[in-house]
Amino acid sequence: MLRDSLLDAFSDEIMNNIAQLPVIFWSDEGDSLIASNTVNFNTPKDEIVKQMNNMVEDNLPIEIVLGPNHKGKVFYNNSAIFYQLQYFPILSLAIVALFLLVAYLSFSSFRKAEQNQVWAGMAKETAHQLGTPLSSLQGWITLLKEEGVKHEAFNEMEKDINRLSIVSDRFSKIGSKVEINSTNMVQFFHDYIEYMKKRIPSTIELKVSFSHEKFSQTLTPHYLVG
Repeated sequence: MLRDSLLDAFSDEIMNNIAQLPVIFWSDEGDSLIASNTVNFNTPKDEIVKQMNNMVEDNLPIEIVLGPNHKGKVFYNNSAIFYQLQYFPILSLAIVALFLLVAYLSFSSFRKAEQNQVWAGMAKETAHQLGTPLSSLQGWITLLKEEGVKHEAFNEMEKDINRLSIVSDRFSKIGSKVEINSTNMVQFFHDYIEYMKKRIPSTIELKVSFSHEKFSQTLTPHYLVG
């Protein structure tokens, strides 16, 4: 019979549904049901009707003529792969955005490190340039002392040269690991104040009092004050 032949052929096509589309063929007489990736013969009729109504919301059914007075409709829906592919552009954009973010952060980090190296190099070169005149000044003071010239200013000049040497040493150590030691802060500030007393006007008087005779702190003492 032509109708049965068409149904068999259609059934074979449905079973070979490579795209895995949910498909339901339902005859107008209600005596033929062919389905793939959805309901089956054990599914209650109410559930079949519900599935077909859901498919109609997305795609209009296709009417098929099987012969005189024999018609049916094919209900279909999009496959799961189709819905998954809808998120593919979003996923692709997210991956590209993540790649650009990582590239930007890497470039920024590299550029910052390069700038730090430049500054460290300039600082060390400055320290090197300062070292020559400081050594010369120290030599002149030593020479004057050896020639018998005595003056209290020489001792203070040596202190200033030593402090300039500390500043030069700071520049030379930029970018290097800092050595940290335990320092007596009371003695440190006492020495610093004694140093300043001889370099400020006599009209200014410095007085310092400490609540403890010894107070230790872990730091690099030469880096505390300039």
